[in-house]
Amino acid sequence: MKFPPLTAAVILSISALPMQAMAQTATAPQVSQQAQDLVNKILAAQPPFTGDAALGCKILLCLANPNGPEAVTECIQPIQTLWHILSETPPGQIPTCPMASTPGNKNYATQAVNYYNACPAGMTPLPAGAQAALQGQPVTYSWVRDGDSGYSMQLTGVSTGIGDGVGLTPDYGGRDGNYTPLQPMTCVGQQVGTITPKASNSMGSWYGANLPAIPVYNQITTIQPGMNGRAIDVFINSALHNVVHY
Repeated sequence: MKFPPLTAAVILSISALPMQAMAQTATAPQVSQQAQDLVNKILAAQPPFTGDAALGCKILLCLANPNGPEAVTECIQPIQTLWHILSETPPGQIPTCPMASTPGNKNYATQAVNYYNACPAGMTPLPAGAQAALQGQPVTYSWVRDGDSGYSMQLTGVSTGIGDGVGLTPDYGGRDGNYTPLQPMTCVGQQVGTITPKASNSMGSWYGANLPAIPVYNQITTIQPGMNGRAIDVFINSALHNVVHY
């Protein structure tokens, strides 16, 4: 299938809706700047491009749209072509847009196993096993019965990270049939300090002075895992910008 040249007008028309959509969000300046950087890099390569370069750059711009890869009319044909490429046996590769990247500052899309969407702009995944508390919210602890082995400490008001979720899959238990679902992914904003948990029951004194200092963030949100782990991770300025499930 032949695609028309990728002109400056087409680039701007594809990117117009993402820009407008991002402008309506609270974190618009950062997200819009990321997308604008991508558009500027492609424009600076002196289009029009033809052939594979035109297709790859259209696909990258369309995949970067947070409203969906086919939300813009100009994106329907190239994205449908992408779905066809990925459905082949064996699956083909995502067409690339080499002119969108510069050394040390890459813009690209890659296939991945990822059940999670990207964190909102200005937020990052909480590393696996790390803890976080939300600014202004109390953090308490209590001792609860832990089977026959005694008691264990339980924290309230604390989130625990799983990392960025890339590569994590549900555990279907094999022969024993014990299904373990994926946990929500925690995203955090800027760390603003730490907080020491306070006891919520009379047994709190058992823990003595060894209470952990929990990092406090100005924003915390969670991303629920999706049903489908087939994904395309979209990177702008070498950072994960968007996740498209297909």
